[in-house]
Amino acid sequence: MIEIIKSIDGKVLAALISAITTIIVLILSAVGKWFYSKKSLHYKLKTEYTFEQQKSIKEEISKTKVPLLQAAETLNYRLWNLVAHADEKWLEIPQEKWKEEKHHYIRSSAYRILLLWHWILKAEVSVSAYDSTLSPKEDLLYLKYIKAIKYCLCDRLLLKELGYESAATDNHFYIDDLPEFTSLIIENGEVIDFHVFDKKVIDGTVQLDKVLAFLSAYRKEWNNFTRNQLSVLHLLIVGFLNEFGHEYQNTDKKKVKELVLDKYDGVMITREYKKFLERHKLQKDQAFITKKMTEQVAASDSPKRHAFCSKSRATLTSR
Repeated sequence: MIEIIKSIDGKVLAALISAITTIIVLILSAVGKWFYSKKSLHYKLKTEYTFEQQKSIKEEISKTKVPLLQAAETLNYRLWNLVAHADEKWLEIPQEKWKEEKHHYIRSSAYRILLLWHWILKAEVSVSAYDSTLSPKEDLLYLKYIKAIKYCLCDRLLLKELGYESAATDNHFYIDDLPEFTSLIIENGEVIDFHVFDKKVIDGTVQLDKVLAFLSAYRKEWNNFTRNQLSVLHLLIVGFLNEFGHEYQNTDKKKVKELVLDKYDGVMITREYKKFLERHKLQKDQAFITKKMTEQVAASDSPKRHAFCSKSRATLTSR
């Protein structure tokens, strides 16, 4: 082979080497271009898909965001009012008096919960057709809050520290029942205002017993189921409004501290609430609140309170 190559004229050999080199370069270029085009197309399609998903999710969120924030705001005001007037027992109404005109406070409280549920469900359904895992950080946090607020009054594990029975049904709601509850404030596809709703409750057109029973069980006692549940729901709403609400809907840190250390000083489900936040990936966003809750528990000197906790936990462990 070497002899043959040596016998070839130098100019011919140079031309031959040049031709072979050109062919190799063309082949390698074609192969490289094919791989690059394939990878580039994949990247382009992935980028476009992500952009379209993020755009669609943001558009859907914007459609329900304002009414959802308003619903959260009205319930926030009611829960602040409730803890400020807990001694007046406005929710402690026996069933036979739920429909009396003067007891509108318990019915309007129920309406505000249903209104929040309605917009929470509507917001959640609106983005269900899209891949929320591709959402930017802010939108993803928004969706996490929506899910957490939805589950808050439905998660019986929140009451585990209080000895709430696993088979109990009286102090929590079922997720699948929420659409049925929210339908009570809808007429002709639109949300009815409170006065129309209230008239329906009073004349028996709307059956609201489950929600009213839940609210009427509220007592200013540290081991009361309803009080503990509404307390952590309130803290979730405060965090949600602080993150996404208008400035006038925000609660400053001083007020949050007051809420945790003073108004909700007897809340017993701090440990389970932290677990709840971890399940919904909100522990970092609610860190200030849970820190104050931990401080409040550490500062508690109620032997009766601690005895109850120990007894409840021992009972649960033995099952």
